[in-house]
Amino acid sequence: MKRLVDEGHTVVVIEHHMAVAAEADWILDIGPEAGEDGGEIVAQGTPEKVAASKTSRTAPFLKAVLQ
Repeated sequence: MKRLVDEGHTVVVIEHHMAVAAEADWILDIGPEAGEDGGEIVAQGTPEKVAASKTSRTAPFLKAVLQ
């Protein structure tokens, strides 16, 4: 993925592994739940910004990886 980005390509990844998400330039955290209870953007921005979100259920897991 890094090679593609280095070559100027845009890479969109759907990922639940926080070590991979922590390497992103921008995260869209969609939820708050799955299915009918999801579909809203609950946080977006750099990994650090999403990790600081009070509404994101992803934030605590992402924060743990970033520390």
